[in-house]
Amino acid sequence: MPETMPNILNEQFYLFLSKCVNAHIQSFHKGEYIQAFNSKKKEIGIVKNGQITIYKADIDGNTFIFEKLMRDNIFSRSFIMHNEDDLFIITDEDTEIIFFDYNYLLKGCNELCPYHKMIVNQIFDLVLDYTSKINLKMDILTKKSIQEKLFTYFNYLKQKNASLSFTIPFSYKELAEYIAVDRSALMRKLTELEKQKQIKKDGRYITILNDTI
Repeated sequence: MPETMPNILNEQFYLFLSKCVNAHIQSFHKGEYIQAFNSKKKEIGIVKNGQITIYKADIDGNTFIFEKLMRDNIFSRSFIMHNEDDLFIITDEDTEIIFFDYNYLLKGCNELCPYHKMIVNQIFDLVLDYTSKINLKMDILTKKSIQEKLFTYFNYLKQKNASLSFTIPFSYKELAEYIAVDRSALMRKLTELEKQKQIKKDGRYITILNDTI
């Protein structure tokens, strides 16, 4: 029995997950709607490979990006308090997702698998990471100006990458949706910040020149 689980999710982890919590893998093509997210089941999903986008629809039928999730990111409707039809997931590319009912985490393995506790700890870490993403989103949405929204997000990327330079994981159209602003207004603000020498922009690669933001 190994003393620790890997620091990153790998094939061994997913093998343990399949054995311990009755997990199953589903494959999706690019642009496919993930029905499981709107299911009544208390189901948890982990992106094994690929990338997905969670969208939110408002009462007028308009949609915007709620969150983007990549490899080893976790998600569940149980983590977010919204109406049934508010949120939906579309794959950004061919994607594999491993699903399991979280009740299996609570009751343990039938065979008293020695890896179960380590799997639960790993899942807990993934949930904490997802919660931090939701908190970031809420923090961005409370900001009134485009500059405040951008700086909040840039600070997150700076800390995540431990660097003043980073690549935005969105197109600028998607970034505008994510921080809930008009795309043209976003691009004008980025140009303004460049002229003020607060940032340098090379495509989606951003360097913060004034580390007081």
